[in-house]
Amino acid sequence: AVRGEADALTLQFSDGTTSVLVHVTATEDGSRRIDGWVDAAALAIRLSQGEREWSTDPGEHGRFAFESVPPGVSRLRLVVRGVDGDLRDFQTPQFEV
Repeated sequence: AVRGEADALTLQFSDGTTSVLVHVTATEDGSRRIDGWVDAAALAIRLSQGEREWSTDPGEHGRFAFESVPPGVSRLRLVVRGVDGDLRDFQTPQFEV
């Protein structure tokens, strides 16, 4: 089967200090796979949909992924270490997966 353009979505979020790139793809079972990259030193990465929440650890070069995410309105929350060493929260606006 060939995937259509509606099966993938790429989003970028930035607050001027931290940038996050997110690529969302639909899977055969109807769930979503979310691949992301953050350009800051991330210590915690969480994806939330209402009361549901998933967490993952950042990999090499700020890469992270969430698998088997149901479709819905989502938000990413990250704890990042700034260049000054201070920890701060980074949160995306809500987006549809």
